[in-house]
Amino acid sequence: MQAGRVGPGYWQSGPVQELCRLLHSLVGAAGTFGQSGLGGKARCLLDFIEGWSEDKAGPTQAEWAVWTGLLESMKSVPLSSPQQRRWDDGVVFDLGVDQAPSLANTLRPSIDVLEDDLEQAAVLQTLLESHGYDVRVFEETADFRDAWLGGHRADLVLADMVFAERVQAGAEVVVEVLATVENAPPVVFLSARDDVPARLAAFRAGASRYLTKPVQPARLFELVDELSLRRPAEPYRVMVVDDDPVQAELTAKPLLDAGMCVQVLHQPLETLDMLRSFGPDLLLLNISMLQASGPEIAAILREEDQFAFLPILFLSAEKSAATQLMALGLGGDDFLLKPIRAVALLAAVRARAWRARRMRLLGARYQALSYEHERLLDGVSHGIALARADATGSLTMTNGRLRALLGYDSAQAWRQEGLPALSQQLHDLIVMCLAVGETWQGQMTLQHRNGRAITVESTITPFGDADGRSYKAFVIVQPE
Repeated sequence: MQAGRVGPGYWQSGPVQELCRLLHSLVGAAGTFGQSGLGGKARCLLDFIEGWSEDKAGPTQAEWAVWTGLLESMKSVPLSSPQQRRWDDGVVFDLGVDQAPSLANTLRPSIDVLEDDLEQAAVLQTLLESHGYDVRVFEETADFRDAWLGGHRADLVLADMVFAERVQAGAEVVVEVLATVENAPPVVFLSARDDVPARLAAFRAGASRYLTKPVQPARLFELVDELSLRRPAEPYRVMVVDDDPVQAELTAKPLLDAGMCVQVLHQPLETLDMLRSFGPDLLLLNISMLQASGPEIAAILREEDQFAFLPILFLSAEKSAATQLMALGLGGDDFLLKPIRAVALLAAVRARAWRARRMRLLGARYQALSYEHERLLDGVSHGIALARADATGSLTMTNGRLRALLGYDSAQAWRQEGLPALSQQLHDLIVMCLAVGETWQGQMTLQHRNGRAITVESTITPFGDADGRSYKAFVIVQPE
């Protein structure tokens, strides 16, 4: 085992790099097969190894003892059933049942998968083929290179970053291959690494997206459908406000030619009503208008919570720095000087509109999480078993429902016997959740006071402070 070839005083690059590669593969495989508990622990172990490698000093004896303890505790992590149904971004996904193709009668785009982990590659191939894609798997970077240099093509490439030969071998071969291709396909890198150097290497290699493992199937399907153009993304919605009809049409034309949905308005005083009915991703405002200036309109819009984060770009021939600063100070996000080239206008609009949609998506997810939090709190008040842990992973509080579930009627017996035993059982899993800052969901087996095993569905949710450090966790237990 690689962990037995490294340690305090034995921190050599070869075994350490191989250990990193194995942990990367474990993180990805755990996500692919729905083993979130195992994947979370593997990621935690990987973070420790990469941190020690950056310092080049290796771990201390105490640090290594903690790491090997976490490694040993992985043996007791409960594994989810391969038939377990999970909720992924609002889509029910059965890990043991092939998904029916959503677009059965359409052209099947082709996807190349560059992945040296055979199990992960096989699962990706099964998922994508069941979703209506033709998939070819390359386990070696050399085979991928030879195929593409020999004329092979695909509509999309999914590539792992980490290979046994080198940590960034996936990115390197993609750079080499795409340099020879006139119309290069979109490239999505999948990796357990979530650090800036890895992401930078991916985007320098021409990545269209970078996804960290484990990747949820629903998110993967959404992304490949969009990038392969089988399901194009919804066109950006842009509203142009200019009281000069000729100038307004000149501004709108390149946006319309690029496939965007454009609403032109010549009456500035109707901006608020039109925004509410049209719902744009971005607003283009002329600075100088008779009824009201662009900065005045922007200041009014910023008073409305609904439009507080709407990107507003000003259009003007005004070159005065003072005027531009005043306009930005009243609520604008950028200032575009006329005449502006179509390519520059499109770049500015796309960048701002993309970020606006991303913010709305994250906001919707936050609202959904807030709703789920409120629902869980409501459930707690109606009898869900609950425990709280501190920053060290030790249980500090449990409610009566949990004590009753495990057969403890006496508070004293619970404090002396039940709580220490339960805290010890959950400790490593809670520490892992606190370390990675992610929620764990799955089945676990708890011990009743009379000795019988109780299978429960559990959720461990860490909470962070203002600096992002996890300082407590809640454990919710629901009997099957």
